[in-house]
Amino acid sequence: MKLNISNLGFIVILVVLNLGLAFYATPITNLGDANAYILLSKSFLGENINVNLQYRSPLFSIVMAGFMIIFKAPFLYKIMIVFQYLLVAVTAWLVYQIFLRLFIKREMAMLVALMFNLSLSTIYYANILLTETLTVFLLVLSVFLLLRVFDQNSMNRIFSLGTVIGLLILARFNAIPIFITFFILLGYILFVQKNSMIKWISSMMGFIFAFALIVNLWCIYNFQHNGFYGIFPNAKLSIPKNPRNITIASIRPGDIVSEVNKPVLEIILKAREKYLNREKKVRKGSFSGLDKNEVLSGLYSGYAIYNMAYPKLQAYYKLQKNNDKSKKIPGFNDFLNEIFAQKRKYFWKYRFYSLLSGFRAAGHTLPEKYGNLNFNILPSIILKAYKLAFLFMSFFILLAFFFFIVSTIKARFKPDVTLLTMFFLVFSFWGVNFLFVTVNDANRFKFPVEPLIIGLFVYYSHGFIRRLMVGKTRWKLIVNSMSEKIKHFLRNYEKRTLLFFFILTLILKIIYVVIYFHSAGTTNWSDDWQYLSMGKQIADGNWSPVMKSLPFMIVAPMIPVLIALFTKIFGSAFFSFLLYNILITSLVVIVLFYLGKEIFHRKVGWALAFWGVFNLEYFRYNPHFLKEATVFLFLPLTLLFLVKSIGHKSNVKFLIIASFSFAWLIHSDERFVVYFPFLSLILFMSKPIKKAIQSIGLWIGFVLLLMLPWGIRNYLVFDQIVIISPRTTAFTSKIWGKNLSKLSFSTDLKLDDAKYKRALLFGSEHGITPRAFRKNEKYIRAFINFWQPAYFKAEYIQFGFRPQKWSMAHNVFSLLFYGIFLPFYLIGLVVLLKKKYVLGIFIAMIPILHSLLHAYMIWPLERYRSPINFIVVMIGIWTITVFRENMTKKNVPIGGTPLIASQWKKKESF
Repeated sequence: MKLNISNLGFIVILVVLNLGLAFYATPITNLGDANAYILLSKSFLGENINVNLQYRSPLFSIVMAGFMIIFKAPFLYKIMIVFQYLLVAVTAWLVYQIFLRLFIKREMAMLVALMFNLSLSTIYYANILLTETLTVFLLVLSVFLLLRVFDQNSMNRIFSLGTVIGLLILARFNAIPIFITFFILLGYILFVQKNSMIKWISSMMGFIFAFALIVNLWCIYNFQHNGFYGIFPNAKLSIPKNPRNITIASIRPGDIVSEVNKPVLEIILKAREKYLNREKKVRKGSFSGLDKNEVLSGLYSGYAIYNMAYPKLQAYYKLQKNNDKSKKIPGFNDFLNEIFAQKRKYFWKYRFYSLLSGFRAAGHTLPEKYGNLNFNILPSIILKAYKLAFLFMSFFILLAFFFFIVSTIKARFKPDVTLLTMFFLVFSFWGVNFLFVTVNDANRFKFPVEPLIIGLFVYYSHGFIRRLMVGKTRWKLIVNSMSEKIKHFLRNYEKRTLLFFFILTLILKIIYVVIYFHSAGTTNWSDDWQYLSMGKQIADGNWSPVMKSLPFMIVAPMIPVLIALFTKIFGSAFFSFLLYNILITSLVVIVLFYLGKEIFHRKVGWALAFWGVFNLEYFRYNPHFLKEATVFLFLPLTLLFLVKSIGHKSNVKFLIIASFSFAWLIHSDERFVVYFPFLSLILFMSKPIKKAIQSIGLWIGFVLLLMLPWGIRNYLVFDQIVIISPRTTAFTSKIWGKNLSKLSFSTDLKLDDAKYKRALLFGSEHGITPRAFRKNEKYIRAFINFWQPAYFKAEYIQFGFRPQKWSMAHNVFSLLFYGIFLPFYLIGLVVLLKKKYVLGIFIAMIPILHSLLHAYMIWPLERYRSPINFIVVMIGIWTITVFRENMTKKNVPIGGTPLIASQWKKKESF
């Protein structure tokens, strides 16, 4: 397998995606059979659990027992969830590799892998300590290995296939019949390869030997520890004569049984009545309202009724009390035979219901008490649409099978082996559901083939759509023509398009501000009032305004001075400052375009500008008297003109503009003064070195000159050198002067009673308890929280007491405008390093330094990350263009600025 940039990038995306899901996931240990697997793991380590779990498939518990040796609960359970999500990532990668055999374009194979990875079923089972995630991994791995045997027959691959299928059986006992499916498929593959009879027999024997070796190791364990030789007690591969759950579900008042079984019938009927009374209050399934014929009762009631009746059955049959409801009761089996003899039609009817139940999606929503990644937060219409969509996909596959048969006949009975394998497996799992009448478990039992169902659906629907569309050549001509027209327009009408973007952004922001004040007014203002108060004091001639809690102004001066200026000119700063916010956050769109174009190329510039038009962070602070809107413009503006100054003859002009922009930035938010020496390093990229030193000298000189007026004012007021605002004295006081601010930037926890009470109240509302983070934990958590794109559950940040809870809308918008670009940003860092594009690497490092600074100060708030999001998005967009061009085998330009790296020439694409 060639690990090119696209494949490497997709691996990184899958790993980052699943680690992110694992980070948010809440381990679920008390749903379904999860607790049984935990107990079985403990038994493997010698613990006496007093529960008979010999019917339980062991492989998942064996794996968990290995983790138990190293980790202890509850941390063990989180590790297991991380392990399961990593299995999902590997499974998705294998799915991608399998479907690359069918699709011409790798994007379609990636789509299949991502659809499986993000399906509700996959995420549902990855959050629970069950064997399903391990099972789907082993099945997909088996398919991958089988197709590798088809590519090149070797005994190593055949042994590997037999071994993995043996493990698959131990991961899920209901997969035992699937051995026959692989046996037939392997025999067919060896046949079409035209192997000699001796090689065919030896290959099949090698497959059987590897499979038998794994299975017999477990049988030997059972013989030594449980007193029987077999996979599980009384193991029979025949179809059961009276499947317990469906037989119990069929029982009705009026059924006739022998005298000896009448007390048993009475116990079951009372349990059934109890079950039906409970179901009147809680209906099973989101479509239960449509169940007029009570089909769901037959699917779900058998196991539930048996559970309710089990204590009385124990007493009646005088059994030793234990919790093992899976163990057969000899006398009870005679009762089931009597019932079954009367209900053969019912039984066959539910064979077909069981088959149809296997067409449903395996996953569903978790109850609210299970916390993170709980899909109950989604509107019910979305959940129903998902279930209907999967039902449609399953029936689509059924129809596609007939198309596959016709295609095979046309190909003179030479079917595509990849498609043949997938259809065989999907129908095998559906067949197991039909034969064994697995009823309510049917959708869960067929979960291992869900990635194949998804992939087959995408493959056939993609082919169907292509047939419906205009001829391929004509369609390409139409698309290419439209693409060329768009490129031509953007190339020749660049300024007009940017003007349109600016006006559109302006209008959208005006509408947003009007709606905001109409609905909320100033109810959400907090620090805004202090800025207004300081601005009014300056407007009245007091250049040493006081704040609510301090006898002097502690913040950077730009916003209060602007408020004062607008107050002097217009009499009130209200509308004029809001208009200032709207104007500068609209100008950001133009700046982002030129920045993306200058560092990379026009494609990145246009995509970044389009992102800037709709980026909600650029809307949020417009109705406020705060500094954020100003920072959003002047940080990228500073970078733009510093980059433009590199290698240009008129670099002094650009340096002056960059100095003015940076001075405006640091006088709005003094924190950015720490980037002064770092940003100076950009100018070292100028050639030759003498010119670089001159540029740095001019840049530093211009910035210091612009800082001088307010510096003089500070010296007169505070009688010491104060850089921008008194808050900087928390640092400078270590060298000169006093610390004039209340801030010490200490990384020690300082928690007053009011904040502690708020933390406890928040915890009681959301079922969590605050605790102080440990010494190193607070830094690690702060770093993670800084980059975190969403908060799906309530939690504490900073030192462990600051509440953090985002709405669903906030999470969605943050993921759309920031989170989805994070994996591409990380990949982009690797690609930039590989391509040695110095300027790109430098710009890409700014968010990392920004995060380290805020993690050190334990300030991991979203609003502190928002100003540098544009860099993450820009690198992410560029990475996507590299992937796209790499897939289409085109040469994409890397950088737009000359004299940065001699090997890069200035190239531009629209």
